[in-house]
Amino acid sequence: MSLWESPFYLLQVATETRKTAILSAAEERELLQGDGTARELANRLTNPGLRLEEEVAWLPGVSAQETASILQQVKAAPRKEPQSAALSRSSDLYCAKANVLAQRVAEEGPGAENLTDMGLLMQYTERIVPEKLMEQINQNRRAAGLPAVESVAKVKQALEKQQREWVRLCKLALDRYQSEHIGLGLGMLLELLTKKRSQRAPQLAYSLVDAYEVEAQGFFAAATPALRELVRYTSKRAGEDVSQVELAYLLGHLLRLTYTWEKLAQPLELAKESRLQDDRQSRQVAVDLCTISAKLLMAAAREPGTKLVFWADALIFLAGLKVIALDGDFLQNRARNELAALQKLTLSGVSLPSRKAAVAQTQGVIFQFMQQKQLQGNMTQEIQEIVNTL
Repeated sequence: MSLWESPFYLLQVATETRKTAILSAAEERELLQGDGTARELANRLTNPGLRLEEEVAWLPGVSAQETASILQQVKAAPRKEPQSAALSRSSDLYCAKANVLAQRVAEEGPGAENLTDMGLLMQYTERIVPEKLMEQINQNRRAAGLPAVESVAKVKQALEKQQREWVRLCKLALDRYQSEHIGLGLGMLLELLTKKRSQRAPQLAYSLVDAYEVEAQGFFAAATPALRELVRYTSKRAGEDVSQVELAYLLGHLLRLTYTWEKLAQPLELAKESRLQDDRQSRQVAVDLCTISAKLLMAAAREPGTKLVFWADALIFLAGLKVIALDGDFLQNRARNELAALQKLTLSGVSLPSRKAAVAQTQGVIFQFMQQKQLQGNMTQEIQEIVNTL
């Protein structure tokens, strides 16, 4: 639930408010607003067991005065970071900081700022220590004259429930993105959190990916077999005497389907890679693409000049292997081997002007792929060197 749905907010009471004052606030709300749920709201704050969940979902450890200031700022400017010592970088009130940030994530529109806030939220949740959180909650309870929480296990249980709420809010935020940008946005978020796949992401990120995967399964169940069948059929036709028009149509369709498939698969690939898990489905797609690329290159070499589209599209596939597929050592080596083979192919039948024109057209597509996926490093330089030799 949002901060505005919390019993603390609805009854206008603080975590230090005593039981008699909570009951009085509930009675006043029932009389003035005719709210039949007021007593249940009060019960959730006066019953020690029920109260714990509400405390974890609120601003544990924050004083009444600071809480009022934070809420006032969030209400006035939902997309701005409230100024408060309790929410500063040096503060260890990570649960409170996460709940305030989750409110902003839920109310922001799509964009880089939303993804950054989502990433920061996930980092905050990873830093929450249940024992420390219990101390913060008990500090407020002592001021309210309520029994202290003595079980860390119960705090962990309440925290797990709140983590599901944080995932739900992040999922709602992603759902506001255009459908074709959801996978890309989640992929960018994972790249940020894993520091370009060099470390594990916070657990909340993987929970969000799991929720995304459940919804994407329908697409993969239909698209993956279709993609593999299209690769098989295109590969078969590439080895036969078919018209350039027919093969160009098949290649164009294959490129579009592969790119769509990868946009949705990328977050799952990143999540599995950062957890040191093998994504067999993506690996097989990459191997299939590598196989058809080699066939296209050989077909182009047999009939230079008349089938430039074959080796041009093959170059897109080969240069894009790091983009379209995984970043595992196996595929990097396979891509480099294929690129080396490309250099050795004899294209003597192609005039220099025609070769430069084909390369210029192909180069634009390659760099568009790289820009969209923010590729950097040796592979970019390697592709550029090979393009220059053609």
